[in-house]
Amino acid sequence: MRFFCSFIFVILTVSLFSCVYTKDLFSFNYDKNKGGEIGTGDFIQLTDGSIIKGDLQKFKLGLGLLNKAGTITLNDTKYDAKDIVVFQMDSAYYRKVPGIKHFMQRKKVGKINLYYQHFRQSGTDSRGRAYSDEYDIHYIQKGNNGLPQKFTLKLLSEMVADNPKASGLVEEYIKAKRKDKRDSLLDKAIDTYNYE
Repeated sequence: MRFFCSFIFVILTVSLFSCVYTKDLFSFNYDKNKGGEIGTGDFIQLTDGSIIKGDLQKFKLGLGLLNKAGTITLNDTKYDAKDIVVFQMDSAYYRKVPGIKHFMQRKKVGKINLYYQHFRQSGTDSRGRAYSDEYDIHYIQKGNNGLPQKFTLKLLSEMVADNPKASGLVEEYIKAKRKDKRDSLLDKAIDTYNYE
């Protein structure tokens, strides 16, 4: 009985002193129907630039869509993930991004493309407390041939500088104090730039 009470005490202590926090600094709204190449079906693009269309049967990329390990099977042929730059499956478009060990999913497509990856981590801190950490990473790319770069307000401001309306929305985001007011402004800035 004494052991059982000690065990319950430890479980309760870990539960009470564990912390959960999120590093998501920027919030975007994603449309499930956007991001993929419409009307193209499944495909992969290899590092040599060739595109192979067909039926993407399965992919094994490890945790978090790792881009160096694993395989993708298209038309009954296996391709190593290290040889693939882009793949699309079920209208979801994924791209390798420099400096990131994962394929990132494209969530907005147009003159500015927005890529996203959600990460979860858990562990124990230096004091022995359990923690759980969730955060998002966003990259943006101007056009389809530009290099995807880590999202910053400065970079977005530079990309939309030639569109006064989109540029104004970025400035409004910077000046807004309340988070609930700010969240939709970055979406509006990118969508305005892409569609107007």
